Amino acid sequence: MAKLLFDPGCVFCRRVVTGEYIEGDEHAVIFAPRHPVTAGHMLIVPRLHITDAADDPDVFAHTMRLAARYAARSGEDFNLITSRGRWGTQTVLHCHAHYAPRRRKDGLPLPWTGQKMPPVRRWLLRALVRTSRANSSGPAPTAR
Repeated sequence: MAKLLFDPGCVFCRRVVTGEYIEGDEHAVIFAPRHPVTAGHMLIVPRLHITDAADDPDVFAHTMRLAARYAARSGEDFNLITSRGRWGTQTVLHCHAHYAPRRRKDGLPLPWTGQKMPPVRRWLLRALVRTSRANSSGPAPTAR
């Protein structure tokens, strides 16, 4: 992918150039999304227009460091999520990470958790975990 300093057709590039962000450094900025999914939801966006994390791993790494520093200051539970491509649910083709603070009963299910998984698939997942544990020499890893 070609790297651009600024893509005039990109909504995120326009927000970077117009200074529509709450904080940033020489490589990335943080701003609120137009449609937040939780209170405090923020987007962490590189200043350089790259499409996704694989487009420039170094730029992405810096963007995630800024996101981690922001999240650490919050003291909240959170999700830090990025997506790549259509099937990864990326809708804006400018690399970015979502910082989404989480609270009890905030109503934000994630698509890959049991919160939305059909009952049959939950049953199958439990059976696979039991089979894995029975066939392994040690305890199966547990999710945190």
